[in-house]
Amino acid sequence: PIDGLLNSLNVFNNCLADQGFELDGFPGDDSGRPPEDFEQDYIQALIACAAESGIQEAGTAFGEAQANLSPEEIEQTNFGLPVFKECLEDLGWEVGELIPDDRGALGFGDDADFGLTPPGGGGIADFNTDDIAACRLEAEQYTVENFEPSSASDDG
Repeated sequence: PIDGLLNSLNVFNNCLADQGFELDGFPGDDSGRPPEDFEQDYIQALIACAAESGIQEAGTAFGEAQANLSPEEIEQTNFGLPVFKECLEDLGWEVGELIPDDRGALGFGDDADFGLTPPGGGGIADFNTDDIAACRLEAEQYTVENFEPSSASDDG
């Protein structure tokens, strides 16, 4: 699901750029900007690019996958997140503190940009998904080589 979300984000951002726009928020998002604050052409581009990219569906699939992680999957994911965080920071990203949710799954805060700020600032429209993919791979390799489930998750 994360791959689908990142791919959809790339398609979405490229679609907006092709239509002459940069992502400047969404009507009714957390910024509180009402729809009338946006140009009609921009709103139409958002709608078209959302449809073209499937970003809403990808976001829903990612959210559902995260919500359905088992305790063992959460433990394994949590193990690699500090490596992912350090990798992004080494590439110049600002990364929020690791914060557990109610199930113990770590995340980088709860803001709209997933607690990640790309080098030079900016928001989700400026995400370099190559950086994210490279750091994810580094964290996954570290986890495969070093992770051992805790005895609390063993059945015997």
